[in-house]
Amino acid sequence: MTNLATAIKALIKKIILLFPNGERIVAWIIEKRRKPQPAPVAMVKENPPTQPADPKSVFTDYYFNNFWGNKESVSGAGSTLEYTENVRKEIPLLVERFKVRKFLDAPCGDYNWFQAVQRPAGMEYIGGDIVEELVRQNQVRFGDAGTSFISLDVIADALPQADMWMCRDCLFHFSYADIFKTLANFLRSDIEYIFTSIHTDCTANADIVTGGARQLNLELPPFNLCKPVLYIDDWIPGFTVRRMGVWTREMVAESLASNPEMKKYLP
Repeated sequence: MTNLATAIKALIKKIILLFPNGERIVAWIIEKRRKPQPAPVAMVKENPPTQPADPKSVFTDYYFNNFWGNKESVSGAGSTLEYTENVRKEIPLLVERFKVRKFLDAPCGDYNWFQAVQRPAGMEYIGGDIVEELVRQNQVRFGDAGTSFISLDVIADALPQADMWMCRDCLFHFSYADIFKTLANFLRSDIEYIFTSIHTDCTANADIVTGGARQLNLELPPFNLCKPVLYIDDWIPGFTVRRMGVWTREMVAESLASNPEMKKYLP
């Protein structure tokens, strides 16, 4: 710091001390400067790619550079234990209700929160992610007889056999085209249920470049999905209201049957 800057700071301090409670103000400023300030409360960053890019390259770069900036999880604020308290409580109930024996979680991220889910006995878990290094680390750290991790691009790769696919914190990062491709991928699979994120308070959708983010309501154009079988709250105070919805493959197929955009990806 220059001598001039130091002198200016000292002068400002003297001026503040002339006011009532000046000492408290100075102490508060000093304490504020010492404490690391939390990042703004947001699920996503607003500095996405501006040009179309390969999704694998984009999300791999996000992983290696800790793009989301969260200390607990490289997958971001939505993957913390605090944020996922309700969805962790609800998943075992869903598994029981829909008789799920094999559960696909893709993208699975770093598995930070799902490892705390009280999984019903006999439920097999498959975590899929486009970031290969993340998959490798997850398999080494968490893989066992009932838990496995695979490299999976949900836009383009055939989905593995499962009873339910949780596609959380994913589609709102995709362009319209990549969302349609992902839904077409689901319809080509044998998976009965998709359990995915939806911003129910969103009143209009917008297209983006994959890797960016915005609120996404799948019940609105250009997707126009029907109401899901059920909603589950998936947000905490201070964050954007959003939920998870469960749709059957048949419900998604019927909703998209006459959609001209879908015909491009699922003739």
